[in-house]
Amino acid sequence: MSDTGSSLLTIKLGHKILPGRVTVGAYDAKHSYLTAATHGERILLLPLKKPTGTPTGKTVEAHSDDLTFLNIDQPITCISAGQMQKNSDRSHLFVGTMSNVFGYDVENNKDLFFKEISDGVNTIVTGSLGGLESGSDNPIAVVGGNCTLQGFDAEGNDCLWTVTGDNVGAIAFLDFDGDGDNEMIVGSDDFDIRIFKGDQIIGETSETDAISAIAPMQGNVFSYALVNGTIGVYEKLQRLWRIKSKNHAVAICAFDFDGDGIPELVTGWSNGKLDIRNVRNGEVLFKDNFSNPLAGICTADLQLDGRLYLVCCDVEGEVRIYQPSSHDGRILYISPNVEQEAIRELSVKKHHLLLELRNYDSSNASLASTNTTSTSSSATSVLTNTSKKLLSLKGSSGKSETAEPQQKPIGAIPAKTQLHTAFSINMGSNDKPPHIEITLSTNNETVIRSVLIFAEGIFQGECHVVQPKANQLESKISVPLVPPKNVVVDLHIKVYVGYEESKHFHVFEMTRQLPRFAMFAVCKEGSKTNGSDLVCGYVKLPIQERPTRLCMWFNQNFLLAEELEHRTAFNLSFVSLRNSRDLIFNVGANGNITVKTNDMDLAGDVVQSICQFLNISDLETEADFPDEIAQLEMLLRGIEEYQESNERLGADISDQSGVIKSLLIRAEDARLISDIKGMRKWYMQLNEVNRALITQHQIRCSTNESVAESIKSINQIIQKAARLRVGRPKANVITASREAIRTKNIEALTRIIISGAS
Repeated sequence: MSDTGSSLLTIKLGHKILPGRVTVGAYDAKHSYLTAATHGERILLLPLKKPTGTPTGKTVEAHSDDLTFLNIDQPITCISAGQMQKNSDRSHLFVGTMSNVFGYDVENNKDLFFKEISDGVNTIVTGSLGGLESGSDNPIAVVGGNCTLQGFDAEGNDCLWTVTGDNVGAIAFLDFDGDGDNEMIVGSDDFDIRIFKGDQIIGETSETDAISAIAPMQGNVFSYALVNGTIGVYEKLQRLWRIKSKNHAVAICAFDFDGDGIPELVTGWSNGKLDIRNVRNGEVLFKDNFSNPLAGICTADLQLDGRLYLVCCDVEGEVRIYQPSSHDGRILYISPNVEQEAIRELSVKKHHLLLELRNYDSSNASLASTNTTSTSSSATSVLTNTSKKLLSLKGSSGKSETAEPQQKPIGAIPAKTQLHTAFSINMGSNDKPPHIEITLSTNNETVIRSVLIFAEGIFQGECHVVQPKANQLESKISVPLVPPKNVVVDLHIKVYVGYEESKHFHVFEMTRQLPRFAMFAVCKEGSKTNGSDLVCGYVKLPIQERPTRLCMWFNQNFLLAEELEHRTAFNLSFVSLRNSRDLIFNVGANGNITVKTNDMDLAGDVVQSICQFLNISDLETEADFPDEIAQLEMLLRGIEEYQESNERLGADISDQSGVIKSLLIRAEDARLISDIKGMRKWYMQLNEVNRALITQHQIRCSTNESVAESIKSINQIIQKAARLRVGRPKANVITASREAIRTKNIEALTRIIISGAS
């Protein structure tokens, strides 16, 4: 790893920068401007130019004449810069706040548009996006908020609206499917990364924490960062690598640091560390350290000649510019690193082999010593007790009654030792909740000393270690598993096997896969589930598939004692190990399925899994979930009441503002004529009115928070309803739901959830 590189130039801004709110834009098409949100609800702009005749690594102070400030007068949540016309090189600035987003033409000092966003603005990204109904190939600005995605063109026209599972944390554009048009990669707080083609989801994967950043790399490769300090890279939906740090990744971006035409992953960390990694394997190629946490990382074309430079800044306003290496520079950076890494890897292998050889030598020496001692003792015993041996052998079958115990080799196990694994469902007890168990056992007298299981999203820290006490060692051990979500989980298992007196153990490594719906136990035929009579939610899938193929889906996605085999209609009931809710399947002779459950989210998981298994690209369903519909109606009526309350409070505040103005004038008039008693009277009344205003403001803030939570819940219900369909019907549900909400048509919204259309 090279750590000898240095920045081309360091600039001291003299202003603090807000983390995650840094971008670069060419607003006049002549210069790249560093753009960052600062304290005081302002945005700072600084033109970036490549220094001429300045020694590498020089530090300069930013001149006050070069700094431009934009007053936003609202807390800034995110900023972005990008072109909004296909053939234009000029960038425009986009600023998001708690309740609105606006586009700004910096060069001409005018607004592009201003939009109220009731769902909030968490992130903004600009670029061209395929799959839009408008068919326009002009860039758009996409805003990620409270479970929603909204797109606007240069005039502020609404050209995209869809919902996702939770608050949007990151958005990126890239050509995911290789068709020449960009798709949208969206990361949210429900740990999921979803790929949108227009307003349709064409792929998704789950991570272990909320997604905080996504950056396109090259082609269909993209990088991501999680709130828990994990960064990694995907190629399509196949993860290439990931690493986890105790620090948080503030920003990530792509930058061709070594000049080989393939971008590397640049990461800025909350502890001030900057590192550059190979995108294919995560190898660190370069690192640097700032004195303060990083605030943002961007690339900038300083000379507008197509050559990008890396621009990094920390929260105290220190900006460092790094230049890409030439081909010779690439050899300087990479070659020593490759040689050093190869030597390090070979040294580690040598160390491990020597350690293994030393263990074998120690085991053989101990075995030889034990055998010699045993032989010597036997010989002495035979010489001193010959008569006793002869007497004891009389009348016997020729075998000694007291045989020496067979010695077990230290650190070795029988060559035919096998490790068996099995999944089972444990319905729990008074002190243990229901759970899945994985049982590991050996086929001989060896014992299991320790078990390590690596799995995503099941254990705290993604790793679980089971190490029984020395007096409780057995050849079988069971480990409880409780996956929190209905996703397929790969379990990477390491098991240490040996004898009770062993100091060295043999390591078995294996990978087992936990089915998607493993946390559902099948109910015995003829027995009722916990509340089958109370299950009123359902979704009907007109897939017309053979029951035998549906049996294959059940066998693959559930933990069953024996594989299902049905050629005609059949019914199957399950109960959830998490919350004891029922899941009932009615499969008709023609293959149509009715899924009964009160959990709308679970029904969506089942529909998506079945369609993925059967390669169904478009499916319209009929569904009814009374509990969710009742909650939706309650939320919509609650929002109407909140809005009416806000309007009344707004009118009261307007009236009281006039009263405040009148009282202030009277108090000042009394002061001017030295009427101290009158002045005190008016100021006391002014204080009372001011307190009333503060109380009303607090009520209004609380109301706005309640409205935001209600909107989030509504968007999540719409997302659940959409996941009951696949393909175009899924997108139609979202579009129709938005129109019904806009017109406050609750009946139409109910029909959309049930039938998929208004």
